[in-house]
Amino acid sequence: MIVDSILRRLFAGRSDPFDFRPFRQDEIPTRVPSATGLYIHVPFCRQICPFCPYNKRVYNSAMATACVERMKKEIGMWASRLETSFKPTSLYIGGGTPATVLPQLGEIVASCQDKFGRIDTIAMELHPLDVTPEAVKRITDAGVNQVSVGIQSFHDHLLKRLGRAYDGKRALEAIRILKDASFDALDADIMFAIQGETMEELVEDISRVIEAEVTQLSVYPLVLYSFTPMSQVIQNQGLRRASLLTELRMLLRIYDLTDRAGYSRSALGSFTKPKTPRYTSVTREFYLGLGPGAASYTGSAWFVNTFSIPEYLKYIDEGRFPVALGTQLTEKIRKRGGPSGGSTTGRSLWNGTVNCSSLTSIGISGC
Repeated sequence: MIVDSILRRLFAGRSDPFDFRPFRQDEIPTRVPSATGLYIHVPFCRQICPFCPYNKRVYNSAMATACVERMKKEIGMWASRLETSFKPTSLYIGGGTPATVLPQLGEIVASCQDKFGRIDTIAMELHPLDVTPEAVKRITDAGVNQVSVGIQSFHDHLLKRLGRAYDGKRALEAIRILKDASFDALDADIMFAIQGETMEELVEDISRVIEAEVTQLSVYPLVLYSFTPMSQVIQNQGLRRASLLTELRMLLRIYDLTDRAGYSRSALGSFTKPKTPRYTSVTREFYLGLGPGAASYTGSAWFVNTFSIPEYLKYIDEGRFPVALGTQLTEKIRKRGGPSGGSTTGRSLWNGTVNCSSLTSIGISGC
């Protein structure tokens, strides 16, 4: 435990607190850097996974439809606010589970391109249970050309531990269907350091993804956030949190396996095949976030939309940007790449100090 504590301090380093406060409407920027992508957050899931820290609610058809309509209005609000020369470098649709609004996906993409012009890179996250030939056709018809599927593991007992309602066979089938669709980039997410996971099980998971010939593999450890129920789930199962030493050993094994298979490390936890596009969800330097709980980083400011869906709808209906909290960044913070070191899609938890009252003000309860 002493070694683990030292390693966590060593690798985490020190972070200056950020002055998050209510963000005024007149602080909303009218100009953003040219290398800015769009992020759209779809905050709905058919089932809530106990480990997930992102803004989400159980899917409700009426609420989802209302939310999509306001998203399209928010797109128009940004198009009117920004200089006419702004052209997004990419469009990334995440969640939540974006496929919960699959019938309206084409409308969302069309709204972005109607307001900002053609967007060449359009990426989307997928849940394995949403991957069917019919769904993939709708996705490609909407213009999506890069996808990431959240596999997490191929081992049924680990998937059950994570609250994932599919088995390893279905996960492999999802990859096969997506591979047949010939997307420009096909990324598969694998989680490691799951409580009770062995090194042998991890090696099997990584090897299966490599054998499936995805263009990119992305990995991340299971993180136990205080505001998610995963810690209690683990405790109820009589398991313990994996040590940082275990995480590091697993990550080094992943580096070895992917290197031997010819994949190049393109980010801390991403490995890409040569001569294939890099699927990026967490490495855009600048981004504008739309939808409940989405964040934006413009280089000089970082701000986040309200997490509350009813409040989000109300903001948009009143013609106001649904921004709840934000901060103007110092030169020191800008040099570091913003509140999350430049590695966020607009959904990630920030590394600064945000107290419980701040979280409550944007719709997160129970902290």
